[in-house]
Amino acid sequence: MSWLSAGWQTEDLDLASETVSFRRSENIRTASIGPSDEKTIRSTQKSNTAVDIDQLPHATDGSVSINASMNWKQLGAITLDDDMKLSFPDAPAIPALYRLRLSSAIGTRHYIGEAVNLRRRFGNYRNPGPTQQTSIRINEVLSTHLDAGGEALVDLVVSGINLLVGGQELAVDLTDKAVRRMLEQMAVVANAAIDIESLNR
Repeated sequence: MSWLSAGWQTEDLDLASETVSFRRSENIRTASIGPSDEKTIRSTQKSNTAVDIDQLPHATDGSVSINASMNWKQLGAITLDDDMKLSFPDAPAIPALYRLRLSSAIGTRHYIGEAVNLRRRFGNYRNPGPTQQTSIRINEVLSTHLDAGGEALVDLVVSGINLLVGGQELAVDLTDKAVRRMLEQMAVVANAAIDIESLNR
């Protein structure tokens, strides 16, 4: 009902893989919607279109500015071993932000991620499980790139992060997933700003 009131029809719901498709609804009236439901939908749509967001008052706590700076440190190169499996540089079992830099004659691509245990994450990339879709994808990208003669390097951020929120310095705790995700997304956006092809999706 909520999606219909917003003008979207849900299809192909798959609870096992946690996926669903959305289709723009041309006509929200269906056999499953009763007269009282249609009244609710029309009322919701009317109230939604009546709100002018630009005219809303500012929240009492005002605006918030966030500034972050961090420096990547190079851990080492990723290679293929004699069995053509990925070999990562020795990584500590600590929380970190990491960047995989893939370079070749045709350009440079980056993948940026975060992990609570860096060593375990690289182990997943080397030997991805059947349900680890991201690890499978990164394994394939790296293996194909290296087999074609490209170079792949690992960079890390584990400390030395300066984070200012509202002008106040905030202690950065990389064991906090929310903090790692925020820094990860900032780094992805920053990379896009300098026209580095992103492998994040």
